[in-house]
Amino acid sequence: MLRANVDNGHHIQFLLLPIHMSGCHWGLACIDFVNFVLWFDDGLGWDPPANLTVVVRYIVHYLGSIYVDACHFNSENWNEQALTPKRFGMPKQQTTSSEGSGSCGIGVILACRDIIHSKTIPTPFSWNFEESSHHRMKLLLLLLKEWSSTVTHERNS
Repeated sequence: MLRANVDNGHHIQFLLLPIHMSGCHWGLACIDFVNFVLWFDDGLGWDPPANLTVVVRYIVHYLGSIYVDACHFNSENWNEQALTPKRFGMPKQQTTSSEGSGSCGIGVILACRDIIHSKTIPTPFSWNFEESSHHRMKLLLLLLKEWSSTVTHERNS
């Protein structure tokens, strides 16, 4: 979610949903509550999961029951057109070379980062799958740094 105000829900713009598909691939759905659009994409151009619209209807209904005054969670605004997933232009993942192959999860993480930073969808992406090794290394270093600071903090407490 971007800029969520948990008091009234009016500031919730997006909900990003990483989706594990067929036990071997990751895609990303984005519910755009401001424009009533369901976005989906992945690096291989797979179809969205068949149950995606059912899940999104449930999420909209649930949020509507919590934030009754927020019109973007009104189920009536989420008709079939709004629930038909649109592609948001994720970079294409290579399947013929080793670089970029098996990097769908990295792609989802980087797509989330770019959407959050730009506060818009579709958004221009700042990466491509050919740079996957570099992005894996950066992500691992970031996780190790976070883990190290957590361990240090726990030892000093």
